[in-house]
Amino acid sequence: MRCAMRTTKKQIVEWGRKNINECGYGVDAAHMHERCWRCGYVRETQRCHVIPHSLGGPDIPSNYRLLCEECHHEAPNVNDPNAMDNWIRETCSPFYDTFWKYREIMYGVVEDTTHHFGHSNLNDSTRKWVEKEFKRRVNEELESRVELAQGADYV
Repeated sequence: MRCAMRTTKKQIVEWGRKNINECGYGVDAAHMHERCWRCGYVRETQRCHVIPHSLGGPDIPSNYRLLCEECHHEAPNVNDPNAMDNWIRETCSPFYDTFWKYREIMYGVVEDTTHHFGHSNLNDSTRKWVEKEFKRRVNEELESRVELAQGADYV
């Protein structure tokens, strides 16, 4: 039978602030208590094992990261103490409250593509279009946010 987790979120935050280099991470140390450490959104977080309990991961602050439910479901479940932080750094967004919007934009771009009949992958020209179109749609989103913010300044 599995024992209840005794490590608290507060202990995890305290450990994270002292031990995680926040450069390139999904959250700044000052916000580790309120934001998902990967996507950077203010959400209810869960204690996510670095090394899962089933693979011998201990119930200590260094073996947890605080992730929202969606990020927790996407996190690696492996016996590698570096995999979680590497994954967070490789997949996070450098700006708060943009990760899921970027994902939504990317899914929309991908829905506008297909591969040639009989081929299972996108060809190079289609991949290049996806990259260019994603950047265009992100820039459009950013421009609309700037316009909204500027409009709010004049109210």
